[in-house]
Order: sequence, then C-alpha cells, then structure tokens
Amino acid sequence: MSASERFLLYQPNHGFGIELFLLESAFEIARALNRTLVLPPMPDLETTKYRRSLDDYFRLDTDWPWVSTDQYRATYGDKIDLVFHITPLHRVEYASPVIRDLHPVWLDNIERLTSFVKMGFRVGDVRRVQVDRPLRLNEISHTFEDERPSVGLSYIHGLVEIANTRYEVAARRPANSDEFMLRHVPTAMRDDYLRLALSFAGPERYAAIHWRRGQNIQQVAKILENIELPTVEAMTRAIPADIHQVIVATDVGLEAFKDFSDGYRIRSFRHEDPQINAVVDMALCIEADLFVGVDTSTFSTYIAYVRRARGLRTSTLLF
Repeated sequence: MSASERFLLYQPNHGFGIELFLLESAFEIARALNRTLVLPPMPDLETTKYRRSLDDYFRLDTDWPWVSTDQYRATYGDKIDLVFHITPLHRVEYASPVIRDLHPVWLDNIERLTSFVKMGFRVGDVRRVQVDRPLRLNEISHTFEDERPSVGLSYIHGLVEIANTRYEVAARRPANSDEFMLRHVPTAMRDDYLRLALSFAGPERYAAIHWRRGQNIQQVAKILENIELPTVEAMTRAIPADIHQVIVATDVGLEAFKDFSDGYRIRSFRHEDPQINAVVDMALCIEADLFVGVDTSTFSTYIAYVRRARGLRTSTLLF
C-alpha cells in the first residue's frame, strides 16, 4: 500500500514547545514506515482536554504527507488498528520517580494510553515495546512495521536518533551552521495569531521575557540539570536602557515583577483560551526587539530557534 493508504498516529504528551520540536521525530517515523502522518489535537497543558492541532496555529512546510485528526476521522473512522505501547526507558525523566509524581497526566499517557482514549479513538491490538536508547531509522522501520492500515505510537519523545541530533544542532548552534534548520518544524504562525500579538504589542519597541514558574519547572530543572532558574532581576538586567515596554509570557502572573514596575511598562497577554494564550505569547516573543528566555525550557528554545532562523541571534538571550 502507498503512504496515502497507511497512517501513523501518535500521542501528544507535552506542551507546545516540545510538541513543535517533536514534529521532526513524527515526520521521520512516518517516512521510515511509509505512512501518512496524522497530527493529533493538542491538550491544554497538564490536562487531557484535547482541542486544536498544531496546524491550526502554525503553517507547516514539509514534503511528507499529513492530515489532521479530524480529516482522518472523517474518512477512516475512529479506530487505530494497532498501538505500540512504548515504555520510554531511554528518557531520564521517566527513570525519576520524583518527576513522574510531579507530572501525573504525562505519566498516565505513557502507562495507560490515556490520550488515544480521550481523543475518542478505539484501540484495536496493543503491542508493548521497551525502548532503552534512541533508534536509527532502519530500526524504526523494523520495530514498528505492520501491514495494517493504521498504527499508533504512544510516546515519541527522544525516540529517533537523527531527529535528536538535528534538534541539538538547531537549538544550540549559531545560524551559520549548514545543518541549522530542522526539516519539519514550522517557523511561521498563522496570520490570525500574529495579528493578535502585533495588536497587543503596539508600535512601541519592547522586550519579551519568558517567565515560566508553574508546573514544577523549577524542581525538574534542578533534578535533571542541577541548575537554578534565573531571577527576575537577572532577566530584566539584560534589557537595554532604551526599551521601556516589557511583555512577559508567563503561566503564573506578574507578581514577581512588581519591584520593577517603576522602570518598565510591564504587561502580559491574557486570553480565555489557554492554547491561544500560549501561541500568542510565542508570537510576541518571536517578534520582540529583544527576547530573554530560559535555556532549559523548550518553549524558550523554540522561540530562540525561530529568531535565529530570522537572523535575530544577537538579540536573543537564553539563561
């Protein structure tokens, strides 16, 4: 069968930052298995409330075929013939009982295929696979090959060796690297969300700070990388004197910035839809005259990646 008659589905397990980078793995797996990729609906962070998928927010520019979950369901129904239930022994955070306890939704997705059920799929057969290291593409095609029309993978984070290598190059190296750009990760927002961001920012020059302190990120950063997250003082110190507007992309509010309100006009975009809020926050950070983020956050890392792709490396700072 051709790729158009065979489909690959996968469970999203993370926030927008990680899921955007995971498109690199998802498309490489789909290519290796000769299957059309089905983009899943995205959950609100740390929940199993699934709604729109990444293609609703970003313009995908990839040479491999894909459809949305809605398109798949409209044509082929709600069944996944075979799900590979992956135990990610290769992920250091999965090996940590502390981190697993901090993220019960993430753990439930891994251990019980919660996402597929919550998305309304009927799972046929289930085959358990333990993965103790990233796999090469020929190993992907061997491990997950099956003749049935649709297969699902429960966990793809860190699963593909070549995608991991590309991510390390693209996320950490300067823009003059020949291997800088990832093949399948979008760098453009859809116009509606970009307009929301630009309208909120206005014509004044501004700096954007990514200030995430919810969902136990401080504990996770300490456990995984033994680092302390930067303080508000350290991040605002990077802002030049001629910029007076600071837009903060945050999940916890602006209380930590109250001592700096005399020197800056500090604002935060707020929308009742948390997914729109996250996407517009990304757009605000990407479009800023200066962006200050956190190196351990994939949300910050994605913003830095897009800014470097646009030649904005010198006005991008990750702590």
